[in-house]
Amino acid sequence: MFTDIVGYTRMMGNDEQKALSLIRKNRTLHQKLIKKYGGKWLKEMGDGTLASFKTSSDAVYCAAELLRACEYEDITLRIGIHQCEVTEEDGDIFGDGVNLASRIETLAKPGQILVSGPVHRNVKNKPGISSAFLKETELKNIDELVKIYSVEVLKQSQNQWHKNPQAEESDILEHSIAVLPFVNMSNDPEQEFFCDGISEEIINTIVQYPHLKVSGRTSSFSFKGKNEDLRMIGQALGVSKVLEGSIRKMGNRIRITAQLVETSNGFHIWSKKYDRQLDDVFAIQDEIALEIGNQLNLTLSSGFDKHSIRKQTQNIEAYELYLKGRILFYERGPTMFEALECFQNALKIDAEYALASAGLADTYVMLILHGYLPAEENWLFALRAVDVAVKNGPELAETYNSLAIISLFYEWNWDKAEIQFKKAIAINPSFIQAYVWYGYFHQIFVKNDINSGIEQIKRAIKIDPLSTYARSCLCNAYALKDLYEEAIREGEHILEIDPKSILGNINIGATLFWTGNYEKAIYCLEYSTKKSGIVWLYSLALLYLKAKQKDKAQEIYVKMEKQYNEKGLIPTALAIVAAAFGDKDKAIKLLRKACEIKDPSLIIYAVVHKDGQVLRSLPRYEKIIEKMGLKEVYKNR
Repeated sequence: MFTDIVGYTRMMGNDEQKALSLIRKNRTLHQKLIKKYGGKWLKEMGDGTLASFKTSSDAVYCAAELLRACEYEDITLRIGIHQCEVTEEDGDIFGDGVNLASRIETLAKPGQILVSGPVHRNVKNKPGISSAFLKETELKNIDELVKIYSVEVLKQSQNQWHKNPQAEESDILEHSIAVLPFVNMSNDPEQEFFCDGISEEIINTIVQYPHLKVSGRTSSFSFKGKNEDLRMIGQALGVSKVLEGSIRKMGNRIRITAQLVETSNGFHIWSKKYDRQLDDVFAIQDEIALEIGNQLNLTLSSGFDKHSIRKQTQNIEAYELYLKGRILFYERGPTMFEALECFQNALKIDAEYALASAGLADTYVMLILHGYLPAEENWLFALRAVDVAVKNGPELAETYNSLAIISLFYEWNWDKAEIQFKKAIAINPSFIQAYVWYGYFHQIFVKNDINSGIEQIKRAIKIDPLSTYARSCLCNAYALKDLYEEAIREGEHILEIDPKSILGNINIGATLFWTGNYEKAIYCLEYSTKKSGIVWLYSLALLYLKAKQKDKAQEIYVKMEKQYNEKGLIPTALAIVAAAFGDKDKAIKLLRKACEIKDPSLIIYAVVHKDGQVLRSLPRYEKIIEKMGLKEVYKNR
């Protein structure tokens, strides 16, 4: 395996110290990961490295992890791999094959792994690895034409496949299933939302089977667009069955194909094609769910009524808008405004649509919490939306979850919130959002019961192991309990799944900050604050102050003050920065305002969060805590 750093020569000309620093980081990462995959680090040639491995798959898995680890350190690699006989002498290797690997590496684009034909043949059926033919080309000093392939490794399963290619059978329950996102067979890319939504609604229906383990949405949907081996998917998610299918819309007609597959051997247990009118889609979902139960000899929960268990609109346009809204809501960030519009438009069509009302309430709460909308002006919209959900869908898990988050962040009725979270989970035992919100917001920040909060989040991860949202909350929970090794290990897992996770980078950055690793913390927090709302800017300001970059902290302080003065955004976060700058009177004034308007982030920083310590040292702070009804928890923290 040959690697080199893209743009290193130019970097040496512009900033020699930075270039040398990257070389040291690059060397450390290579030596660590090559050893991890049983390889041998042979030598370094400027910014290039040469390594050998026992198998082609070891080399490819290592290369993929190197790319992701180096991206985290702001290093871009190109990598070439060839399998051949070599001559070994004095810790080095020689031969035409070594030269060929070097030539292949030079053809790679930044961030790309290229391999030769022999490597392709050995890894093409390995778990988590996909390869594609690029070209047959002539290489310098190589007599024959060489076939070149590009290789990618499924990031969320890479490490577990290397460590444990054969998942333990005991980890995979006989009655367990993942619903993969149905493939969009229409020409309209907008139908992606519809297809994803259908898949999600099937998940929400089959959780009615009390003895069926259903993989969470995030984990199942991580395989979207990837032609992965079903055995690998089954082992990665710990399920014995997979439901997959496709959807084609043709005017007012719809064709849905569905098939239930045994992941251990690819055997098709059941398959069916549905050609119906578009407004029959609700019935098709229920038929598929019931057929899954029949095939697995499962009995639905008592009281199940296939026509009413999931309170639906009968208007297909409103339904499509709801499905699109939920998908956009899950993405977080500014796309939540698009989700808001989808839910609003769905309710214009069907004012009694309970699921859309619950979605609207959740979106308003998250937009307020993330600092996109001012609390004072927008709580009313969230309250109205949840009232509609209660009126029209009192039996829905989504309704109870929305009620719980309102009780928590707006009413400050902690006991009521706990009852509602538990009710949501009882109705839908696979409801990841309810587990995480209950564990993270309620148990940790309100009850100061971090152990219980961690347990709830772990339950969510067991259902949805590839959820970076749940794992990000777990990372932060570990750090709040001073379990920094566990937090960093969880953070590394998040970045393996999705290096661009906004919440993941925020919580990893916070952990690194609290452990004194300011350089890496700044990298994570600068990245995430550029991609998200302004609510987390305060953490970057605190970090700059600690890193003795007061000018940068001051710039953030000014920016946050402007956002508050003009739009009334994030008074609690601004109070933290004001307190850090020594503006104690301003900080207390801001906290009183946060209390008055029910700024939801006040709950997070009031008692437990480490960044809230600057607030807890303020005079008259206990009066704020008393007004929130957290006096006893505060005393016993």
